[in-house]
Amino acid sequence: MNLGRLIGNLVQGAIQGQSVSSMIATARSDIGSQVGQAVRDGADRRPDTPTPQETSAAPAEISDNLALTCLRGMIAAAAADGQMDDAERVKIVSRLESAGLEVEDKVVVLRELDAPWSADRLAAAVGSPMEAEALYRASLIAITLDTDAEFDHMRRLAAALGLEDATVRRLHGEQGAPPPR
Repeated sequence: MNLGRLIGNLVQGAIQGQSVSSMIATARSDIGSQVGQAVRDGADRRPDTPTPQETSAAPAEISDNLALTCLRGMIAAAAADGQMDDAERVKIVSRLESAGLEVEDKVVVLRELDAPWSADRLAAAVGSPMEAEALYRASLIAITLDTDAEFDHMRRLAAALGLEDATVRRLHGEQGAPPPR
């Protein structure tokens, strides 16, 4: 499973209000379905042909670019208080690893963990209001919002993304996060 698809699944699950364990189970199920379908189809199916599950009314897959930006947002949020503690680092890596992160993708994650992006740089990487909300949501699910520095980071990110106060409050409510300060 590639990094873009994995992070996309996690962010899409968060958008739909799923718990982390449910998102991981969904990612695992998706992998199992693809493998099972490939075995059943055998040589009759080209590798680039979508399975019936992929062509159903499921939410659109998030682009690799947005997925990587969301990962960077998660890392920046976790590092907002000037350090990324072991619990925050484990929280990010375990969410990704539990859902099938490949070795080369682990290298990308570890490299990103050592170089968090600023709120302005993150905002410059999104191209639509939907992407802005996805980035904010991914950043929010990566942390336990409990320090002034984390609240400040999320406030700067919301401002850089141009999110309205009502949108930010809604996103916090949907994720069970404390209301913005």
